[in-house]
Amino acid sequence: MEARKSIWEQFVEKKQGWIGGTLTDYDMGEVAKTEIVDFVLRPNGESGMWFEVSGKEFSCGADTKYLGLTGDGGKNEVVFSGYGGHRWSIAKGG
Repeated sequence: MEARKSIWEQFVEKKQGWIGGTLTDYDMGEVAKTEIVDFVLRPNGESGMWFEVSGKEFSCGADTKYLGLTGDGGKNEVVFSGYGGHRWSIAKGG
């Protein structure tokens, strides 16, 4: 039986559906937006994993131990909550 994939692994596998969409950071003073160019999941320390959404002008990410999804996104949008309540979202283009 194949191991169940984490939500973070699923985002990386399905990144083509999000690339070209919008990465929005709600904690950069004013709301900042950039185009999504990649999704990354890599080791972070001895037992952690780092999930990151890379944009043209900036990136947002966190250790998956501290990263969560919130229920306040719109259609085709996912909102994340990271360290210290840092909020950012991804939205599909088109």
